Amino acid sequence: GLLFCFTILLVVILNPICRNPTNLLMCNTSLLVSTYFINTFIVSIYGFRREWAEHQPLCSFRAYCFLMSSVLICYAYFVQAISRLFFTVFYKNKHLQSYRVHFYLIVSNWIFGIIVPLKPLFSNDGYRY
Repeated sequence: GLLFCFTILLVVILNPICRNPTNLLMCNTSLLVSTYFINTFIVSIYGFRREWAEHQPLCSFRAYCFLMSSVLICYAYFVQAISRLFFTVFYKNKHLQSYRVHFYLIVSNWIFGIIVPLKPLFSNDGYRY
């Protein structure tokens, strides 16, 4: 999965022909999926340690990272759906198909994806289960 995500990112970055708003959203999704895979890889390696059940430093932070990456991936698919709506239904409004609008969609994706998973951090035992 990581190799596939990084291949998509490299192809879009290195080929000027592939740079369009749709591929920009695809690169955003690939970046988010790769962060999810990296989190999974770190937790998998950490799980091989003998004392993982008794001593779990940064357990809440790892749970926040998992929830954040999951929320970001879901919002990334939502942003792609909004972009497809702009290209198919609102095709007469050319300003909706610009890089600026898609950049704002990506920024809002990251803002919501980082803020929404913060709520369980402020409650008692929010990330316990």
